Amino acid sequence: MLQKLDILKEEANTLVEQNLTAELFFDANTKRIILEEFKNLFPESSAVLQDGIIKITNSKNQSAYLPFNWFSRIRHCKNLINALIEYGNYSDILKRHLDDAVMRELPKIDWESNLSLESNTIISTFMDENFADDEDKERFSEFLDGRVWLDEKSDGLSGKKLNRTSEDYISSCITTICKLINDTAGKLDNFIKLYISSDLVKNLIDSCNVLTSTVSSGTNGFNVIYYGAPGTGKSNKIDELAPEENSIRTVFHSETQYSDFVGCLKPCMNGSDISYQFRPGPFTLALVKAVSDTEAHFYLIIEEINRAAAAAVFGDIFQLLDRRDDGRSQYAIDVVDMDFKHYLENNCPSLLVRGRLILPSNLSLLATMNSSDQAVMPMDSAFKRRWQFEYVSIESDTYPRGHFNLNAGADTLTVSWENLSKVINNQLAGVQIPEDRLLGPWFVNENELQNSQATLAGKLAMYLWEDVLRHAHRESIFNTDKYPTLYQLIKGINANEMVFSDSIIIELRKLVEPLTPAEA
Repeated sequence: MLQKLDILKEEANTLVEQNLTAELFFDANTKRIILEEFKNLFPESSAVLQDGIIKITNSKNQSAYLPFNWFSRIRHCKNLINALIEYGNYSDILKRHLDDAVMRELPKIDWESNLSLESNTIISTFMDENFADDEDKERFSEFLDGRVWLDEKSDGLSGKKLNRTSEDYISSCITTICKLINDTAGKLDNFIKLYISSDLVKNLIDSCNVLTSTVSSGTNGFNVIYYGAPGTGKSNKIDELAPEENSIRTVFHSETQYSDFVGCLKPCMNGSDISYQFRPGPFTLALVKAVSDTEAHFYLIIEEINRAAAAAVFGDIFQLLDRRDDGRSQYAIDVVDMDFKHYLENNCPSLLVRGRLILPSNLSLLATMNSSDQAVMPMDSAFKRRWQFEYVSIESDTYPRGHFNLNAGADTLTVSWENLSKVINNQLAGVQIPEDRLLGPWFVNENELQNSQATLAGKLAMYLWEDVLRHAHRESIFNTDKYPTLYQLIKGINANEMVFSDSIIIELRKLVEPLTPAEA
């Protein structure tokens, strides 16, 4: 009997959401086997193992990296994948009876009403011949309709059509559910197809042990990076954990260097003379602060950690990020900068064990990152391995209070920021925009919403037009026929014209009541 796809899709969504930080353990032999299977399925990829992940290179010598732990998300969808494979087997048989042009339309919402009589007859006959149970016929009909396993969007359904291979359209469904940051150009799609096509890989993934990373709640030192879309409250989560008086905060940028982070020798005035002394950076200040009160816990907070070349900024001290069970550094490092060493000897000598530096157990490192930003730097796997990662979801129970008065053509809609952001996010998700590029609840604040028209023109439109939709799909949010450039769009917003697409307006009308002419 065919399984109910809506139930399995909900199960997959729930498992992915509840296990965003879960990781699978891959030993060297498992990675080698998966690599060989990947090369067999994608021989053109020039795949190799590099730093424990699969590196692929295309004909233009452009490289991409596929972390093995993407399989963790895929495994949460295995029941849905198995069910869709069975549906796909029947779909392949149906292809023999229907024209390719019809298969290019399926799945199609309300297909019975929207296909020709001839196509309806062929499909009905097919179901009568292949399914003895009426419930199976109904479920296969729902599969052809698509809404039980794909997401609806303004112009139909997400995902690929049934004229493609089953691996193609199953992968397009699972990619959406996996909600993976930084997936571009079908990289995740490759792993899903490998999982579907190779029984050996599927069995290996399904049998892998699960390692769930959770942020330490005790007093021992730990290293955590909070990641998610802009405006999700990553910094706020840190503020809830780290008291201001016990914190040193810094922001990384493209020019941040080791000397900025740790410290360096700088000139200073000594009366009328110029002398030189070691000026500590935020890392060294945090060390001194932690040593000053060993009964309290202290935090070094790094905002936007991936805006700089983080491994280079940390230099040799990233070796200190390996922690023992008590929170101290697993390994000590030799301090080769004599000015830095002298400063430590004078201010926190207890951290120098036989002249080698360690991190104290009462100092934790907390960082934020948004991998969708255009200015970010890649992190190497050796650096990332020393951090726990906690995903901050796009969803929230609280939003800034404020509203927008939007021209909807015949009337004006008063729309809360919560409703506007959710409608925009749904549209973006429908055109396969990754979640880390969507609008977080706190993308705008309440002060900005006091002048909502200026915020719409100067912040929201700029971000959506230039960053999120820079290369495609601007028409999904804005009326690009009338406003083909950002300049014209902003001019239209300032003139209170109808700048949003029809699909946005339709969705907003479902949520709000239009203003009367007198109210407008």
